[in-house]
Amino acid sequence: MLSRAGFPEPQWHKQLQLGRPLGGTQPDCFFPGDDEADKGVCVYLDGLSAHIHGNPATQVRDRQIREHLRAEHYEVIEIAANQLTDRGAMSQHFFRLARVLMSKEEARRIRDSAGWFSPPEQNNQNAVSKGIEYIEIVFDCATEKFSREHFINVMKHLLGPEVESLNISIRHGSTIVKMEGPAPLLVLALEKLQTPSAISLVFGVCGIVVRITVGKGGQTQTVPLPKITAASKIRIVFFFANATDQIKIEWDEEYREIQDKLRATPQFERFLLDPRLAARPEDLIKALTETQPEVVHFGGHGGYSGIALKRSTNVSASVSGEDLSNVFRLFNTRVVVLNACESMLQANAILPHVDCAIGMRSSIRDDAARDFAAAFYFDLGFGGSVQHAFESARHVLRLKKSGQENVPELLVRQGVDAASLLL
Repeated sequence: MLSRAGFPEPQWHKQLQLGRPLGGTQPDCFFPGDDEADKGVCVYLDGLSAHIHGNPATQVRDRQIREHLRAEHYEVIEIAANQLTDRGAMSQHFFRLARVLMSKEEARRIRDSAGWFSPPEQNNQNAVSKGIEYIEIVFDCATEKFSREHFINVMKHLLGPEVESLNISIRHGSTIVKMEGPAPLLVLALEKLQTPSAISLVFGVCGIVVRITVGKGGQTQTVPLPKITAASKIRIVFFFANATDQIKIEWDEEYREIQDKLRATPQFERFLLDPRLAARPEDLIKALTETQPEVVHFGGHGGYSGIALKRSTNVSASVSGEDLSNVFRLFNTRVVVLNACESMLQANAILPHVDCAIGMRSSIRDDAARDFAAAFYFDLGFGGSVQHAFESARHVLRLKKSGQENVPELLVRQGVDAASLLL
């Protein structure tokens, strides 16, 4: 419904850190704001799972969290599950959302239009509005090669913990996944699966989706698949620099190995690689603003004083952990790889603003750094989670007898599950 109404695609289940005693929260969808006075819009869908939203203790905590968010200049919109099929209620919610994200004119247009709520028959909303009992997804791959665990991880990424309320089965003899459960949760799952970023993730991790159908009783209806575009791809920005006052590092070899490894994976087409060479400190804001990347990779020298980039005079310029923290707090980067010596101070500094940060506990040899980075992205290219990719990359260092498998360290922000974090 959001995409049909013309809203920008939100961040699904974005982890927001609130500090003690509240910890963190994951709105069902989040639209980031522009500044401290407008931090963004949090949308919560309540009542999709009785064992989560029906718990009195959980309800009290939810109220406390949402009051805190409002006090901290977040807009909070709460949608009850039974309102998802109520055009009047959804019109009011979307009107309010559009007033914040768009303009008064757009808000009125959305409120007064029925197109986003009741689109033509081929857009499947007629079936949804009457309630659905199951969703079937047909994959173009053999059953023995299909990973049920990977599929559940993807759905957990899209739906959060409420995925536990779904019964997910695989039909023998073919790769047809059937999801059954509460109708509002199935409606939400269908909405997510109709976004380009979600279907791109399913394609990459589980296999090519041939068809999605919804059913109720003996009736079924085919759902059109969204087109995967550049906007739904994973952007990785690389920063490399060699200053004249430091020992030269072969960053071109590091980038080549990463690119070659990714090219050999089934998900290569999902990745957009953007190398920034001879990078200067002022290039950070420019590059992150232009690309809004999911992953940022620093390759080169590091140390306790910071990550080494270069000045216009070709001498080194250290970017401290505090400076990096101030940069990443402005963006929605999910993973930062500090593939540089002694970079744990910087990794810890930026962790409050990203989901995961990888740093180096001590010095690391150039060949080990290249091997680690190439193996990390290779695993991501095969649909691995950030945790799995990190462990796989460390294991490569162990197998190569580098003696440096314990140098890389993965830091995970509180409330984030790196084992289920898929890009």
